[in-house]
Amino acid sequence: DAGGDLTIVRGDHRIETARGAVLAREGTGVATSSSERRQWQLGDGSASHHLIDPATGAPSERGTAIVAGVDPVSADVLASCVVLDPAYLDRVDVPAARASVADAVTTNALWETIRA
Repeated sequence: DAGGDLTIVRGDHRIETARGAVLAREGTGVATSSSERRQWQLGDGSASHHLIDPATGAPSERGTAIVAGVDPVSADVLASCVVLDPAYLDRVDVPAARASVADAVTTNALWETIRA
């Protein structure tokens, strides 16, 4: 388990995600991370979620990330990093995308290699 749902298949497969279809190539994993689940309300009425920014100790900006890579565990970690820090998207060396709560989608240059 790479921290969430995991599917193992042979060959290339089209995977439908909330942000569009991606092509999972044989030998790669596709992982997502999102602040849109595991949310709760704090005593002061403000919303919180499980992705905590280590720099501030506060919940990160809300969003969702999709990352593809050879190692599904690494892809899962990188997806969380992209949610925590949107600027990290440009530093990952695998296909990655991030969507804000307002559905503004940002991708890195490698994302086009897996778009279906």
